[in-house]
Parts: sequence; structure tokens; C-alpha cells
Amino acid sequence: MRKVTLPIILIGLLSACSHDRSQYIKETTLVETVNVRATVDTIRILLDSIGLNSYIDFSYFITSDKEYFLGRNNSGKCFDLFDLTSRKFVTHIFLKDENDLIADVKAVKAIDFDNILVMLRGKLLTIDSSGVIKQTIDLYKIMGADFERLGDPAVHNHFPLNYLPSEQGGTTLFYSHRSTSNYVGKDVVLEFDHNANKLTLLPIKYSPYYSDKDGYLGYLTYINFGDATIDYIYYNFAYESNLYRFNRHNQQSEVFGGEVHGVRPLATALESPNEDQQQWTTHAIENAHYFRPLYDQFRHLIYRPVWKDIKYEREDSYFNDFIDKNLVISVFDDHGMKPIANHTLPPMRYAIHKWFVSKDGLALSPTHPENKNVKKNTLELHVFRFEN
Repeated sequence: MRKVTLPIILIGLLSACSHDRSQYIKETTLVETVNVRATVDTIRILLDSIGLNSYIDFSYFITSDKEYFLGRNNSGKCFDLFDLTSRKFVTHIFLKDENDLIADVKAVKAIDFDNILVMLRGKLLTIDSSGVIKQTIDLYKIMGADFERLGDPAVHNHFPLNYLPSEQGGTTLFYSHRSTSNYVGKDVVLEFDHNANKLTLLPIKYSPYYSDKDGYLGYLTYINFGDATIDYIYYNFAYESNLYRFNRHNQQSEVFGGEVHGVRPLATALESPNEDQQQWTTHAIENAHYFRPLYDQFRHLIYRPVWKDIKYEREDSYFNDFIDKNLVISVFDDHGMKPIANHTLPPMRYAIHKWFVSKDGLALSPTHPENKNVKKNTLELHVFRFEN
């Protein structure tokens, strides 16, 4: 009996995986995961004594036809401003009389020199390039008794601070954080209207796979917020290859296929809720991790990084970690959201989350923890240019 049982179990598991894939993953024309032709430009800027060679919280912006990079420097208790066009350090921005607030900053979004949004817990500040706090918006006060319904306005690496300007004063988007760990059936994106001074939940929910598996996806439960335009909000989920586009006019979401050849398109679900951190770690390593889509308004492309799935246990009796996973950049057109190409990055070179779209392409930070060529006194960026 034992000789028969194992194959039956394996066939059952394979059938279940195949069923999940066909039920939850949007079909698309697979593009081979091979290196495509891409030009790469390197930006190097020498740092002063307190500058950092990479930033967890940062913002890219254009003003007066120049490109700038603003990063939060926690150790220096300031924001560091760089001119990417001239490739030079500009200045440190210290908050006037509030330098200790730097440690509490959750995210930063620079619109221009006079309007830099700074997110704290429950508060949205506007500062200028001299560090003067021009405005403080108390989001909790605005929510009042609606806090439980709306959720805690939050931002993080998967859902960075975003601002969409308009003639009416603009909007800012947040992740709706709840006290529960289960978001089945709940709207998860908050929109703050700066003119109306009002927070509204948008009808954006987790995908059917999350709901059907009761959210038992370990560390891979993130919704990834990409970028917002006048017409669309781009987003996806860490556990699946699908891409989503929310229409701001009709308030409906469309789903598009985003499979990568040779990469698992759908994370396996954990069998039951548990707090076994080792099981969660193994699960996250052995499944692909899809990162947020980045909209390239200059070339009308979408970039979607993905950490490829690998085996946790290696043949040499050692174990893989997250930093051993390889990165692939998937490129899509922004009209039909069709996959154009996949670009496999060199192993152990680029750090996750430290990417953004510039006028010249997709900027990546070569500050992987295992990259031996990282220079501590230099801000270095590699800008990949893909042409549609």
C-alpha cells in the first residue's frame, strides 16, 4: 500500500497546483526569462561625512528640468538631497526644531522644493527644502469615529507614499492597515483628498486566491502599490504573478497576466494559521516574491521586479536565505499590459525596494548585502533603459 500511496498523493498535489494556476492566474503569452538588450548608465555621486550610499525611504522628483533624489538619513537626522542631472550632492535638510522626528518618518514624497510630503504615524506633514514645516494634517482627527471602518492610514516599502496633483488640490494614497491579520473581503486602499480634507476607501480588495486561502500566505500577503496616474492605479500582490489596474473613473479593476517563464506564478498556501516563523521563512524562500509595478511615464512601460523561487535546502547541506534569491525585471507595455521582455539581473548585486523610474529609465541600487564592490562613500545607481 505504501508504494501506491506516495504517487497518488503526489498526483493529487500536482492536480491541485495545476487547478489553482488555471483558476487564479490570468493567461498570457509567456516571455522567456533571458537577458534582453538593455543599455545601462551608471550614476556616481561622492558623499560627505554623513551621507548614505543607499536609502530605505526616498523620493525622486523633477523640477526646472532637473532630476533630484531625496533620501531620509536617520543617522544624520536629516533628509539628503542629490542632483541626479549634475550628479552632485546638494544639501542636507534638517527639520526646523523637529530633528528628532526623522526617526519617526514612515515615508517621504517630494513634489518640488517647496512641497515635500513627510508621513508620520497618523500625520502628513508638508515641509520645504529649508526644513520648515508648512502644514501638519492630523489624519486620525479627520477620521474621528470612522477609524475602525477606514483603517489606519499606512505606508511601507510595498506601498510607498504617493501623491497625484490636480487642479483641486491633489490626492494621497495610503494602505488601510487593520488590527486583524485577515483582510478577506475588505477594501485596502485609502484616498485622501487634500481639497475636501476627506479620507475615502477605494473598492480595491485582495485577489480571490487570498480570499479562498483565508490569507494563509505567510510573509507573502502584501498588496504592492505601484503608481497612480490621472486615469489608473497600478498594483499587484506579492503571492501571484497577475498585474492589476484600477480605473479611477469607473472604480473598477482589471487583471492582466504577468507570468515569467521558469518562475512559480502562484505561491502555495500554508495549511493552517500558525506563528511558526521558520515555516514562514521556508515558504517565502521557496515561492516567488512579486514586487510592486513601477510605471514609466516617459516610455509608457511597466516594470515589475520578482524574486525567483529557490529551494530552501541546498545540496551542500547549507540553506538558502532571502538574499540568495535572484531578481528578474519583467517589462510590460502600459496600454494592453502585455509582457514585452524579462531581464535577469546579475546575482547578489541589487538591493530590493531601492528602485525608482527616472527620465532615463529604471534606476536600481547595487547595494545587495553580498555585493563586495559597494563603496561606502558613494551614492551609486544603475539606470536600465528598455525601449518598447
